[in-house]
Amino acid sequence: MCHTCGWLCDLEAMARGEAGQRDWPTTNEKILAQIVGAARRDANTRFLVAVQCRRKHALERRLKQVREIELVNYWEL
Repeated sequence: MCHTCGWLCDLEAMARGEAGQRDWPTTNEKILAQIVGAARRDANTRFLVAVQCRRKHALERRLKQVREIELVNYWEL
């Protein structure tokens, strides 16, 4: 992750406040479960998942661990 992206993500995290930071992991888990569930239900189907930069970094690490899912950045298509 580039320094500018990391700085902006950290700034956004601070701006979310206590409630936003507290809910962050729960929301990521819900999004992750939806993505993995859709991929497993519709195997061999491409999905476009659009999330904010900060969320992308959090989800990407977890999605790389799911063997049924191949991650491809949109600019690689």
